[in-house]
Amino acid sequence: MTSQHRYPAEALWADYARAGAGLLATLGPLLLVPVAGWIAGVLAALALLFAIFAWRTLERQRTRVAVDDAAIEMTGPSRRRIPWHSLTEARLRYYSTKRDRSGGWMHLRLEGPSGSLRIDSTIEDFGRIAERASAAVRALDLPVDEVTRANFRALGAPVDDLPADGAPPVDALPADR
Repeated sequence: MTSQHRYPAEALWADYARAGAGLLATLGPLLLVPVAGWIAGVLAALALLFAIFAWRTLERQRTRVAVDDAAIEMTGPSRRRIPWHSLTEARLRYYSTKRDRSGGWMHLRLEGPSGSLRIDSTIEDFGRIAERASAAVRALDLPVDEVTRANFRALGAPVDDLPADGAPPVDALPADR
């Protein structure tokens, strides 16, 4: 049975608002006030970053993820499909927004021979996607790092024989790890 998932507009409105505010704060002075050349360069560079952020948010809104027993497939601006039997790596990270780790999001990265998929927990029914990824990791006996192992366990989808512990997710490692 195939399940379909998408990023709901409600989850993306804050990103759209941030992008809009950033564009307004950077393009506004550029268009309305004469500024020194170096300031114009800085504002233009920042405006470009906010425009890229707005574009990536639009891409996420158009993205659809289909999960079934055979594969996971992402469609939208780009298309990627990873059959579960060819999964080569899985990483699950938690990025905290508060010091007490009560707020934040998870980010699942799945690798296969044809490329990678990146899905964050603001997508509808992220738990179902994580459960299926966990089942593939167990079936293939893929090695995963301890952070990924703990985060799958915290979601109630352990990738090992240890029971789900209900513990909060483990903070993300630096991006270079």
